[in-house]
Amino acid sequence: MLVELDCPNCGASLPAAAAGTQFNCTYCGQAVRYEPPARPAPPAPPPVASFGAYAPRPVPLQTQVLVPAPRNSGCIPVVAAIAVIGVVAGALLVRKVSTGGSLMSDPLVAHTAAWHASDDRTPIPVRLSTGDGFVTGLRHAPGQDDTLYFAVVDATSLKEVWRTAPLGKYMSAYQGSHVTVVGKNVVYTDSKNRIHALDLATGRELRTGTFSDRAQHVCPVSDTTVYVDTADQKPVIFDVGTGQTTPADKKADAPASCGIDRHDYEAMPKVPGIQMRGVAPVSAAQSIAWGYKSPGTPVTSVFGFDPKTKAVKWQSPLAGAGQNAADHQSMDSWAFAGNRFYATYKVQDTNDENRIVAFDAASGARLWDVGLRGIFAVDSVYGMGATASFVFVHRMSIIDVLDANTGKQRGTYLETTYDDHFKH
Repeated sequence: MLVELDCPNCGASLPAAAAGTQFNCTYCGQAVRYEPPARPAPPAPPPVASFGAYAPRPVPLQTQVLVPAPRNSGCIPVVAAIAVIGVVAGALLVRKVSTGGSLMSDPLVAHTAAWHASDDRTPIPVRLSTGDGFVTGLRHAPGQDDTLYFAVVDATSLKEVWRTAPLGKYMSAYQGSHVTVVGKNVVYTDSKNRIHALDLATGRELRTGTFSDRAQHVCPVSDTTVYVDTADQKPVIFDVGTGQTTPADKKADAPASCGIDRHDYEAMPKVPGIQMRGVAPVSAAQSIAWGYKSPGTPVTSVFGFDPKTKAVKWQSPLAGAGQNAADHQSMDSWAFAGNRFYATYKVQDTNDENRIVAFDAASGARLWDVGLRGIFAVDSVYGMGATASFVFVHRMSIIDVLDANTGKQRGTYLETTYDDHFKH
């Protein structure tokens, strides 16, 4: 008899397993390998019995699976076959998301719990020959191999178009690895102080360059050049067309939005009775800030203003139904595209439900406000990106794709797991 217990990581029920079986928990991705306990020496057989009996005992392993020793060695092949079939069948399941009457597979079959969206990378919108897409960071098998990549994904099919060569182990690679898009090129840095320019359509590497120390920011300057801010304060300009790097002046050459601090209070308007919390420079003529009432009940509002004069053009409550419902410290993810400003926030007293709201950036009119589907009790939004058609919301180890006009969910890229939250 096989005894099933819980996953040591998330507590989910594990499938029955045969000796030597290795698989991932289908809920959190935890790697599990079952090894049976050493079989004790059998007692002397009684005169009338042809088999010895062995008492089951716990397996002191990470799997927490109890497997009693077999009463008859002839049953081992049957049990092993059943367990292997169950594991293989479970691995082939691909979750579907309803999209207006049709079904769309959100990951590739290979992109199950072994692949996670890197939790410190905001999806970057791109335009592909097939339509909209996005660039994201990918982690392979966090907790095991845990290698970092960048990948380009088609937003309609949610299929990976291509991915970079491995950038190294996540913990050593993520601080120096940054990515941006200039013209028809994806440009990224790695932890070895190198910069790479790849063709957006194919992923073919076109140019490489070097700089003096770990990159902190990589920001577009034009369709052919990027600005690289470095840890030793020796920034460079990288020319995608030639592969040349030249010394840069941070004040003169850095784009205004490069490494922008969303908590830059000098860039925010001064509104009586409002404690400002963040700012988003959406264009040269328009910025958006958010803050909460203080003193008093901390009701959060969003403000459209002129970045040069700080004059406020419009004000709108962040939460649509019940102004006190929004957690006043939760709005830290935003995106801008097609003259729409998108922001996420948490709702109090509803298990911290995450919602996303769309505003007309010129007038402040509320266009839509929807709740994001529930995933786990712990749910973090790491970043957002948007095009005129889609909004990309990076949550935990996944990227939800929404319709920019309605907020309706169009699909989900990769699988939801606890892993990123536990590691960070």
